[in-house]
Amino acid sequence: MLAEEARKKFKKKKASRLVGLLGKCMQHGGPVTDKNVGILDGLTTDQLKLEISVLKQTVSETVRSKYKVTVEGGKNYFETYPDDVLRSTIRGVISPFSKVSQSVEALLLGIEPASEFIGRKVKKAFEGVFYFGVVEETFVEADEDGRATTLYIVRHADGDEEDYNEDELRSTLLPMEDATDSALSVEQLLLASENV
Repeated sequence: MLAEEARKKFKKKKASRLVGLLGKCMQHGGPVTDKNVGILDGLTTDQLKLEISVLKQTVSETVRSKYKVTVEGGKNYFETYPDDVLRSTIRGVISPFSKVSQSVEALLLGIEPASEFIGRKVKKAFEGVFYFGVVEETFVEADEDGRATTLYIVRHADGDEEDYNEDELRSTLLPMEDATDSALSVEQLLLASENV
């Protein structure tokens, strides 16, 4: 049990760090992919190092922005590669011919998204009958094109669960009367659906 909790905590911390790195990369037009590789030439050393950090966390654990230098007396220190080497390294990793090349959206798979919809009520018509439910979870999954898409698990009052994409969810969400009413339990919804 403790090992599982530790793994979840580690995974969440790693995902949080990755989201932070991606946010910083977005400030300069990144993260760099095979589709926007042209931005590399305009990036500073610090921005290139950020890009390397994202690649290291996501697709290539061996990619490095620094190398070890040993000086007289056996002391070591780390030196950052020149910008042209960093650019070449990034190009090599994100090359369409590289087996590790993938879209940034696909890299985010497995990161559990936060959702303002958790606990919200839904009302869906099916064959003339209204079914009520509650949004219980959210997760990220790849679509047919390999892009990440967020799905929402709705548990209906009859016990069935259904996955909704955001458009489907928005079309079935009930308005929030107030914050306390928005998080009704499935059992409360079952009672409400019997009274409709």
